Amino acid sequence: LREKWCQELSNKIGVTAQICDASEVLSILQDEGLQARGFAIVASLQGIRPPRRWEEDDDQRPAAELARFLRAMESEDRLVDLLVIDEAHHLRNPETQTYELGSLCKNVSEYTVLLTATPIHNRNQDLYSLLRLLDPDTFTRPEAFTQILEANAPLVRTRDLLLGPDPDPGEFCKLLKAARRHPLLNSNRQLSMIEEAALTPEFLKRRDVRSKLAYRLEKVNLLAHVVTRARKKDVKEWRVIREPIPEFVDLEPVEKKFYDLVTGVVIEYAQRSMANERFLLAQPQRQMTSSMAASLNLWQKKLVELEASKESGEGEEEDEKKKALGPLVTEIVLRSRDYVELDHLIKVDTKYRRLRKILTAFLREHPNEKVIVFSAFHATLGYLAERLGKDG
Repeated sequence: LREKWCQELSNKIGVTAQICDASEVLSILQDEGLQARGFAIVASLQGIRPPRRWEEDDDQRPAAELARFLRAMESEDRLVDLLVIDEAHHLRNPETQTYELGSLCKNVSEYTVLLTATPIHNRNQDLYSLLRLLDPDTFTRPEAFTQILEANAPLVRTRDLLLGPDPDPGEFCKLLKAARRHPLLNSNRQLSMIEEAALTPEFLKRRDVRSKLAYRLEKVNLLAHVVTRARKKDVKEWRVIREPIPEFVDLEPVEKKFYDLVTGVVIEYAQRSMANERFLLAQPQRQMTSSMAASLNLWQKKLVELEASKESGEGEEEDEKKKALGPLVTEIVLRSRDYVELDHLIKVDTKYRRLRKILTAFLREHPNEKVIVFSAFHATLGYLAERLGKDG
């Protein structure tokens, strides 16, 4: 994303930006000459977010020094004209260091824009956290935010009704009255003017009239000053047409055995640890269903690393590796040679066989088209790259 942002800023707006890590961001923000001339920085959330306990002066890591500098400059002149945070849904949890970074940067910036394409996944509490980051003076209490959402609900339904085909005038008036009844909107002049216009059914049949009314209702929306939302249904002519075709493959016996054995290890661990086994099962099972061969290959590589640390007498290094893996994954890794033969899993890989068949057929018919294969796991991507490469 960093490279893409630099390209887009340069090509679309003529702004030259540089990709920076935490130490480079700190150096630029401390440079009075650059402050006078202007600058544009692109950085990743992961690359500059403060570590835990960053307030302690003995933490000399660049991200900690940057965080302390931002905190010290909060009451000074603004360091940044415009802060843009892409993929802003990653800031939805106020307990995280990523949210802490957003707060620190926002407090030294004149203007702030949060961008996200996945607000539909956010709960009301998540949206409240993001809005509180943007405008802490308005969004002081979750209860007040809930009231705003309740007041907005009939406005949103009215807007959607207007932009749909052949809106019912009776439903339109009913929704307007419902909006006016809420204490936060009962004195709103825009709503009064729309209601008093006594729009006839014939008038509402005109798309230009409905479009203007929908725009006016957007302005009445109590979140209009902080939220701009583009809905897919409002830009239908540009939408991507997707035709999902689910593919089902039957497991080979060795694959089912492997899946069941690892699942059993997790259940045993959960019972010993008095933990929720369904919660613990989620990640290993997702990883196996992504690619069983890639999962076993990864776990066996981790086992080799642990054994090498143990044989070299580096007890601390072994402990660090186990700590990084976590107790459950360590348990899975330590038993990874007891499950099934890796070569057998690779040989019978049912998902890979189906993928290769699909790709072969598609590329035979469309030899110049490009194909993207998505996976949630790096191990699966590496495994596919190697196998597809070998298969030409």
